Amino acid sequence: MATQTLTYNETILAERREREERFKNTERGWLGLVGLYWLRDGENKIGSNPTCDIVLPPEAPGNIGIVQYNNGVATFRAARGVPVYCNGKQVTLKTLVADIYEDADFLQVGDITFVLLERADRHLIRIWNKHSATRKNFTGFKQYSVDPKYRIEAKYTAYDTQKLVSIQDVIEIYHEVPVQGYVTFELDGVEHRMEAMVDEEDYLRLDFRDETNGDTTYVGGRFLIAEMPKGDKLIVDFNQAYNPPCAYTDYATCPLPPPENRLALRIEAGEKAYWDNHHTH
Repeated sequence: MATQTLTYNETILAERREREERFKNTERGWLGLVGLYWLRDGENKIGSNPTCDIVLPPEAPGNIGIVQYNNGVATFRAARGVPVYCNGKQVTLKTLVADIYEDADFLQVGDITFVLLERADRHLIRIWNKHSATRKNFTGFKQYSVDPKYRIEAKYTAYDTQKLVSIQDVIEIYHEVPVQGYVTFELDGVEHRMEAMVDEEDYLRLDFRDETNGDTTYVGGRFLIAEMPKGDKLIVDFNQAYNPPCAYTDYATCPLPPPENRLALRIEAGEKAYWDNHHTH
């Protein structure tokens, strides 16, 4: 039996369904986040008691221990009699490995998981709950209809030497990010330009803002991935534009698009805002 070839429209819709399923069902996914706390020097009490420095959901014990934080090092000490597991093994004392490392320490008590985040030289604790209300109430992505107009042949120009661009994230930390080149494309007879970063999987990342932000799309901008160019030609398909995690949770630390990628037009394609842009979630 001959394999049926999907149309362009069907391909985009299938990609969207697959991303939505992955987003909804990923263990320790964005929808499960329920807390994000800066560590302060010294003892940080952790538990569901509202007087704790790091407050866990109510189903956790009132006090599960402390995170001792000194000189950029975080050590967890469990309260007596409270079973806390680190990557599956029960622990009473553990110097924590942050999320940016492959062997990061994920601590679990019941259905609650937490991890040390490292952002620049600062540290936070991020918390998940398997049964978070956000996950339970997720109604799926909101999307523009697929429009072939927004699948555009573009041109990539590499910089002679990559440059560093200062990018702010939503928790107001600045990161120096290498930018290897830029992309130019034409839409409705007008040329536009975006800085392009190469990600860990050798795709071009084109984080952007446009004039739909705060109206029909997420106020903080959107992400877009493109395949590396063949020669200097590539396809930029805004039907594949998607929201950063911070469009769905207050506990993400997403980078914002560089100022150079603020497009002076409406990109009415790809993912729309999930929440009303005036809604605090």
